[in-house]
Amino acid sequence: MEENNNSGQQWQAPQNQGANNGGNRSQFLGTGEGEIPLAKMPSEKIDIRTMASDVTSTQETGGGMPMPYTPRPQTSAPKQTNTPPPSAPSQAPVNFVDQMVGGTMQTMQKAQNIGQVPTPPKKSGGGLFKGILIAIIVIGLLAIGYFFVYPLFSAKDTNVSTEVKTPEVQKPAEEINVPVVPPAEPATTTESVAPVVPVLTVEVHSSFLKTRADLVFDAKLSAFTLNDLKTPIAFDTTSVPLFKEVVWKTQDNKPLSFTQVASLIFPTFFTSEKVANFQDDFTLFAYSNSQGTWLGFIVKLKDGIDIGKMQDSMSALQKDTGLKNIFLSDPGTMGAWKDGKVRNKPTSLASFSLPGATLSYTWLDRYLLVSSNTGAAEEAGKRLGY
Repeated sequence: MEENNNSGQQWQAPQNQGANNGGNRSQFLGTGEGEIPLAKMPSEKIDIRTMASDVTSTQETGGGMPMPYTPRPQTSAPKQTNTPPPSAPSQAPVNFVDQMVGGTMQTMQKAQNIGQVPTPPKKSGGGLFKGILIAIIVIGLLAIGYFFVYPLFSAKDTNVSTEVKTPEVQKPAEEINVPVVPPAEPATTTESVAPVVPVLTVEVHSSFLKTRADLVFDAKLSAFTLNDLKTPIAFDTTSVPLFKEVVWKTQDNKPLSFTQVASLIFPTFFTSEKVANFQDDFTLFAYSNSQGTWLGFIVKLKDGIDIGKMQDSMSALQKDTGLKNIFLSDPGTMGAWKDGKVRNKPTSLASFSLPGATLSYTWLDRYLLVSSNTGAAEEAGKRLGY
């Protein structure tokens, strides 16, 4: 039995179809029992969109928006009359793929219509908040450690270092105090060296004057230089002549010897050898008149000393460099030595430019009279008994 289809072709029996198609039985499926055979669904080629296809599309468009994927048109099988609808099991894979491709195409077309590719959702601010909170906690811990924990350890270190250094500071203080003591020793040594030159004195003073002086003056000295001897005696003038006997003494009331005084007044002439020819006790006087105050002394030769020999040696006195030492005031310029008379005894004298200043030495038997004024020499010789 043959029937015509919509295309004008006649259907043949399955056996004939198989014979006509060269035995290709895979094109038609027999149903059995004389039913019309079912034609096999032609296989369709399905293209699926992937990331590689999108990248290729982006490169082809020059880096613009990805081009939407348009699947190639499918080659449909020739329409057949009375073709039963395909079964659900054979169409299920096609519908699943079409749904995935269609959903993707719809999403891309919506983005293209809007004008931009959908951006991924932004991350929530929870991560940033957590980072800030952690940073605050770390800073707080560091602050607690620096302000509370660290001072405890540093205080211990300070106490230890102080205890160690304290003894070292005290040592130099003890060493500095030790050298302060020695400076006192030189002063003691100097004081002990001062009295090396002994002060020569006599036990008792006896005046050579037969007629007492108008005044006897005791002058106690604490030092024994030439200036110290002259200090108690002032260069005064008087309208009436005044003859005084002066006794130089130590603080313990011991009279000075002639050896002690002669070495200060005439150090060149009265050497130790020459002084040994005279007695230790002597008489010192000060004579004041209208011209001033004038010093002089009387000394006596020891028994057994040749007076002639001593008289000849007196010429050396005229060359002594300390002749002015016997004056209380500067006598000025010295004149030439001359011969003269004192109490009718031969004398040698030299006048100075200061009025009344005349140095003379006279031998009155065994007494040697030395005076700085001729009037004082006359008064001393007179009181001596000549």
